[in-house]
Amino acid sequence: GTESAIVSIFGETESIFLSSRTTGNSSVAIPNNAIEALEILNEAGAAETENSSSVLLTASSGVNDTIDTVTVTAPTDGFVLVIATAEVSVNHINASVTSANFGVSSTTSLPVNGDIELRIDDDMPTGTYDYPVTVQAIFPASAGSNTYYFVGDQNTTTGDFFALDRQVSAIFVPT
Repeated sequence: GTESAIVSIFGETESIFLSSRTTGNSSVAIPNNAIEALEILNEAGAAETENSSSVLLTASSGVNDTIDTVTVTAPTDGFVLVIATAEVSVNHINASVTSANFGVSSTTSLPVNGDIELRIDDDMPTGTYDYPVTVQAIFPASAGSNTYYFVGDQNTTTGDFFALDRQVSAIFVPT
């Protein structure tokens, strides 16, 4: 009587329901996992890398080292939240400052205003110091593959910085 169409298809174990009488989620019912992720063009996505090996930073200011990377495939334009973390082990030598900067970037360079410094002052005893380092940033993303870099730059020529137990996560959010 309303001239609104309803289509129901019943199978042995699953069914499909379409209704033009209602709107929103209740107007369509399909079996779970009926649509592949590649067919959905506006859903959030995520990617993650883990690596337990160590990366030694180059002991020279201005030389950026890629600690790890992550690639996320964005179905549409949007934004990507990138979070990187590592255990940073520093071999420090007394009487000299030991420092490095860390950040995440859409290139292999440190962001100008988005990096953090890990610094051990010259009056600290010689030894190995372990610190957790976590950095994050939000980037605009285009549809397709987007790669992000966890980057470090040792600012001093004394001491060593090792990044261990690295993890980089990327979460896509559509606009």
